[in-house]
Amino acid sequence: MVPNNCDLLLAPTLNPEVKAALPDTLVKWDSSLVYKQKQLGIALSALATVTEMIIANETSKQKMLKPLSDACRILCDSHYVETRTRRGFVISSINTKLRDALIESSRDKLLFGDNVSEKLKAAKTIQLSGESLKNAQKPKFQRPNNIASTSGNKSHLNFMPQHRKTDNKPNNYRRATNYSQRQTHSSSSAPRPSDRRPLPAKTSAAHHRR
Repeated sequence: MVPNNCDLLLAPTLNPEVKAALPDTLVKWDSSLVYKQKQLGIALSALATVTEMIIANETSKQKMLKPLSDACRILCDSHYVETRTRRGFVISSINTKLRDALIESSRDKLLFGDNVSEKLKAAKTIQLSGESLKNAQKPKFQRPNNIASTSGNKSHLNFMPQHRKTDNKPNNYRRATNYSQRQTHSSSSAPRPSDRRPLPAKTSAAHHRR
């Protein structure tokens, strides 16, 4: 436990007014730092307890070893958390297809181990094998734009109506028939002799003298 006279070893809480103005990413980052500060405060409290025992001439080794062991375990956990944080930053910014190879690797002197290159090569080989086993997708049929619709669209400006032939007679016969019909129509529309009014006769000068 943190001593009563060492309240500053406790992690300070973020002000509500400031927390409301921060984005979620920064709030999460602050929470991780708070956890780290709590661990450091506990480790310092354990070492302070041992220091107090030494000042009080405590001779029991068991009483002195317990707070020392707690401090060591807390510091080891804090060290492990920092390593995991560093790995997380690197993994989040690399190719997603090769991310699993780095996650499964374990650290030694290097952050991702000495044999990380072999694991990446194996992951690339598996990826290429999977791509070759996939079925090739057939291209979808697309209708050309220059082919007109079979039904036709009369709303287009270039629409040409198709006239059907009423008979199979030759062109000369149709021309003669059309000419005779026009002649008949013109003769029927002309005025008949009975319908014509007689023109007024010209009066001579001698008739006026009489």
